[in-house]
Amino acid sequence: MPDPDSIACIEQTKLPYLNMVLKETLRYHSTGFGTFRTCAVDTTVCGTTLPANTTLALWNPAVHRDPTLWENADDFDPERWQHGQTKIKGSYFPFSSGPRNCIGQGLAMLEMTLAIATIIRRYDLSLEPGFTMEILPSFTLRPKNGLPIRLSRRSS
Repeated sequence: MPDPDSIACIEQTKLPYLNMVLKETLRYHSTGFGTFRTCAVDTTVCGTTLPANTTLALWNPAVHRDPTLWENADDFDPERWQHGQTKIKGSYFPFSSGPRNCIGQGLAMLEMTLAIATIIRRYDLSLEPGFTMEILPSFTLRPKNGLPIRLSRRSS
């Protein structure tokens, strides 16, 4: 690891386990509700015809926790990303998917990696005792009552 007091650099992005933790966090607690698409023409899927102009909604939390798509779907397991790919293409889309995916996803992953690598090298983190996560739906999903975290400086 680089010097903990050095300025964040590209070397810090080469942290495979942190990358797996970030991917699993985005699967387990996506920041977005979902993805919406509109059928341009009448489309038949599994015997059901969807008329043109039908809006389809894929709800991230439902897909990201679907036990038919994810082994032990309700478990937080960063190791599931060890080999890099999902079981079924398109089953993981925290930044949307396909040609209309988020243009900033690479930057977002880089920022998260650098920020978290810097913080966890310097501090131990813990949740306030008794805290229970409740999700508040808005444009993005966020903690209803904030996220009370305690930081304590690591000793060298």
